[in-house]
Amino acid sequence: MHKEIKPSTDINREKQLQAILYLLQTNIEDFKHEVDSSYELLRIGEKTELTRQLEQTIVNPLDVFFKTSANIQQQTSSILDNIITQFIRTQKDILAKAKKITSNSNALNYALVLNEDTTDHRAKFFGLLDRLDLMNADIMQQHPVNFIFASHKSIDKLLTEKEIELA
Repeated sequence: MHKEIKPSTDINREKQLQAILYLLQTNIEDFKHEVDSSYELLRIGEKTELTRQLEQTIVNPLDVFFKTSANIQQQTSSILDNIITQFIRTQKDILAKAKKITSNSNALNYALVLNEDTTDHRAKFFGLLDRLDLMNADIMQQHPVNFIFASHKSIDKLLTEKEIELA
């Protein structure tokens, strides 16, 4: 019998799945150990951090819900920022400078100075926005992404959260 040869992308995906499952298995085992320890300690009157968190959930479930929701929103924003920052770095050949602009909302704003301000160069960034919107429009509504094309002079006047290293 001949063994079917899998394309390299299938092999990579399988390795990724195996790694994810291994990490899940490890985390579940650690969590089970924490639950068992918390249960035994509670029987003798001691509370662990897990026990205190569960008790807080019983006392004020809405507070826990809102904190969890805020945490998810923050993590989503951080992941989206990482994706955009990495994309910006891949465009270093057409960029002179890039900064993330400080925002008081969930919006992610980036100021870009193009080496040569052309429609094609701008289209690369608008193409990213289109792809992100197609992947998940709900997230993009909650965390709008804006690219501002600026001059060398004006970008330095903007309140920035961070400068994006292009090298």
